[in-house]
Amino acid sequence: MSEKIKKKKDKKSIILLILILIFAGVFVYSGIRLGKILYNYAHNAKVQKEVKDLFYNEDVEITEEPEESSRIITDENLPVNNTGTAAGSRKPKLPHYDFTKLRELNPDVQGWLLVPVAEINHPVVQSYDNDVYLHMNIYGDIEYAGTMFFDWRSEWGESRNCVIYGHSMADGSMMGKLRRLLDQDNADENPVFWYITPDAVYECQIFSTYRTTVYEEYLRFDFANDEDFLDYVEEMRSLSETVFPDVEITAEDKILTLSTCNYSENYETGRQALYAKIVKIE
Repeated sequence: MSEKIKKKKDKKSIILLILILIFAGVFVYSGIRLGKILYNYAHNAKVQKEVKDLFYNEDVEITEEPEESSRIITDENLPVNNTGTAAGSRKPKLPHYDFTKLRELNPDVQGWLLVPVAEINHPVVQSYDNDVYLHMNIYGDIEYAGTMFFDWRSEWGESRNCVIYGHSMADGSMMGKLRRLLDQDNADENPVFWYITPDAVYECQIFSTYRTTVYEEYLRFDFANDEDFLDYVEEMRSLSETVFPDVEITAEDKILTLSTCNYSENYETGRQALYAKIVKIE
């Protein structure tokens, strides 16, 4: 074998070895990344279960999650009764709950958000800055899924528009299943959700949900006057992708907005917003 052919074969062997090492590196890196993602999902689920155990009376059995095909809430299995004090309102059927342990664990806890159709059953916190709970759980530990939180500019009971943020996780956790309300059948069957505080239960009557981006003015906190507020409400209603009952909103009313990512619109800047009128029911 000539020296020239030998050098050529050696060169090919080196290139092949380099390619094998590159592919092996990519495989190992991808495996580590996938492992971290799966760990984060599992750990977030564990944290959420612990938080629910703190909130709900441990002596009351909480039924396990139903199968995926039966998770959508309908008029027949909506977990509410009609004992709310407000006309036409519906009160959620829940085990006994208590904020004491949650607030001892974290004084930033403000309330509890319950959106059955989206399987949202989580605490809501609030801090001085919106970045605090973006990737931090209720224990104060780093957690990619973070914790659902009020915008720092929101003041429950005072602000005309209170805003709650939550991640849209790929496994559907947190606000990941809020997109179900973009489907008309789900919207028809689930026109309300609930926000619970230590002092009261509020029914939230949905009047709009749609996909947008961070570049659109879909969130507002300050309004020049009553007319400005009502114009904003009607603009958000007109943008809704699904039709909800004609919820009457006056200048005396307050609304709650849920905001999460929507990757189908744009991976970096896409958002889904949901708007609801707040009605105190007890």
